[in-house]
Amino acid sequence: MEELPKLPIPDLANTLNNYLRCLETMLPPNEYEYTKQLCNEFQEKNGVGSRLQELLINYASRKVNWSNKFIMDVWFLSCPLPSVINSSGAKAMPKANFRSEKDTL
Repeated sequence: MEELPKLPIPDLANTLNNYLRCLETMLPPNEYEYTKQLCNEFQEKNGVGSRLQELLINYASRKVNWSNKFIMDVWFLSCPLPSVINSSGAKAMPKANFRSEKDTL
């Protein structure tokens, strides 16, 4: 039986670029530029992000699925509420009151 490949680690620069791309439409230009500057500092060679990325790469080298512990700790184990109901992404959506079928579209 063939084993599944290890879960890849997202590239820090790509992750930050995607983050900035999402923020660009939501932030005023001055806030976007400030956030972009922070992201650039974060990913510099000796920046916090680069050091954290190296630690993650080191951690992942010893694990089959490096994200599993974080998902379990954050999404399931740190929430004191019943998991099935409260760990659903759909639960995070605001309550919608539909008066007719047309309102659901």
